[in-house]
Amino acid sequence: MPAPAGDVIPALLSAGFSYEQNRLPEALSMLQTAAAAEIEDAGSELTFCRCLQTAAVYAALGQNRQLTDTLNLTEMYIRKTGSRHLAANLEAFKTRLALADGSQTAAKSWLERNNADDPDSPELYKIYRHFTTARAFLVLGKCDKAAELI
Repeated sequence: MPAPAGDVIPALLSAGFSYEQNRLPEALSMLQTAAAAEIEDAGSELTFCRCLQTAAVYAALGQNRQLTDTLNLTEMYIRKTGSRHLAANLEAFKTRLALADGSQTAAKSWLERNNADDPDSPELYKIYRHFTTARAFLVLGKCDKAAELI
């Protein structure tokens, strides 16, 4: 019998905390368990969240092949489910990977395609993109602009 989506949310939260505490193998194990669970009415956002959490762990572990595979699967999932609303956050995630390596090209490209919303009250679903914009400004040495968004 499929598990209710609500049963998976605590596992994803725990995996997120493990990731932030640098307990990466533990986080990956939790995410793999969540991926293997047959989830009833998981919804595209929940699946997307699990995919990006998994990608973040692979990136932190330096497992580039698994990271690439996970990002490719996430793109295919977005196309298959018609969840185009998630594509901008996936692009932000990929941009952050490049920004972590100091890519000024990625920073400029992100800023050309994205505008920051009101820095005092960004919309919840745009928060990841909002702070990606701040990081792009930092990579370009525009600390004052980044500070406006933080």
